[in-house]
Amino acid sequence: MNKTLAKSINILNYLSDTIEGKTISEISTELDIPKSSVADILSTLEKFDYISKKNLNNKKYTIGFNLLRLANKFYSTYGNASILLNDLKNRCHATILYSIREKDCVCYILKFEYNTLKINTPEIGERNELYYSGTGKAILAAESEIFIRQYMERVKFSPRTKNTIITKEALYKEIENIRKNGYSVDNEEGCEGIYCIACPIYDYRNEVIGAINIIKNIEEKEEGKDKKNIKQLTETALKISKLFGYSKDYLY
Repeated sequence: MNKTLAKSINILNYLSDTIEGKTISEISTELDIPKSSVADILSTLEKFDYISKKNLNNKKYTIGFNLLRLANKFYSTYGNASILLNDLKNRCHATILYSIREKDCVCYILKFEYNTLKINTPEIGERNELYYSGTGKAILAAESEIFIRQYMERVKFSPRTKNTIITKEALYKEIENIRKNGYSVDNEEGCEGIYCIACPIYDYRNEVIGAINIIKNIEEKEEGKDKKNIKQLTETALKISKLFGYSKDYLY
């Protein structure tokens, strides 16, 4: 890992949480980075407009124009998808998450929270392993056979709950069922009390790029509602995939 890059990212994350800005001394103290290193990093970031001084007479730094531009570009890319996901939240009365794969984990990048849901749900930026998360298994089932075989060779199973899949044989069977059904299910496998249904998202190459899921309290699980939610979820996943150029009319 590049230590300077890691420090730069930590500084940007730190500055993104403040409106009034932070001085070199404050950044150094809070992040435990030498002042000289902080000054060098800030100088480079300022040169490329990723940070800026609050004003000409101020020694406090805040996030800059280029960082805001990148954030705006991200939300523009996912803007239409966000509209569909927010609508799905309202129709299913459930929290919705959009995830992408990062190595052997899923990372949650968009969240549409249903306020009356009285359970703890993953936060944006949080990561979970592929084998025990609904979106992770949805992505895994959409990957190539080569990827799955290589993944099975390196995965280290660890039970999170009594329902967690902890063998290769069980995971292969799960992938087979997901492909057959057209969606994945997390039945309290990653966290007790949480039940979710997930579907993959594809791009113009017809390759999986992420997944979306509906999260509910396990006590809300009802067969009739599940069928309706599954239909709405799969339709939304296909619509979002089409936005990204997906050319097929099915998810698996």
